[in-house]
Amino acid sequence: MDYLESLRVFRSVVEAKSFTRAADMLGVATPVVSRAIAGLERRLGSRLFNRTTRQVSLTEAAEHFYQGCARILDDLETLEADASMQTREPSGVLRLVAHTTATVNRLVPLISTFKRKYPKVSLDVTLTERPVDLVADGYDLVTKKLSLRDL
Repeated sequence: MDYLESLRVFRSVVEAKSFTRAADMLGVATPVVSRAIAGLERRLGSRLFNRTTRQVSLTEAAEHFYQGCARILDDLETLEADASMQTREPSGVLRLVAHTTATVNRLVPLISTFKRKYPKVSLDVTLTERPVDLVADGYDLVTKKLSLRDL
C-alpha cells in the first residue's frame, strides 16, 4: 500500500474510531487496515493510536498529524474533483451571431455535427446585419461573410 493510501486509511480509522469500522468503510479486511497503520507508524517513528480491546484513541503526536493529514486529503480530493470537471463533457449555452442568411445556410450542417458531438451544449443563434461587439453583446462566436476585398 502506498503512502497516500495509508494516509486515507489513517483518516478512516480516526473518523470511525475503530479499525474494524474503518475496514468496513473502506471495503477491505481489518488486517489490511492494521498493516497500513503499522507501516505508517514505522515510517513516522511514532505510535499513532492508543489501543485497547474496546477502543482506539489518538496519541498526542497523532492529533497534530491527523489535522494536517485531513487537510491535505481534503485538498487533494478537491483538486481531483476540479480536474475531473475540466475533462468532462462540455455543457452550457454557446451564443452565436451570424451575419446573413447565406452564412446560416452553411452553418446548419456544422451545427448538426456539433450537436451530435456535444449534446449538452445549447446553441443560441442570432441573425443580424448590424456590427456586433462580442464582449458588450455577450456573444461567444461571430460568423461573418467576407468578400475578397476584406481579405
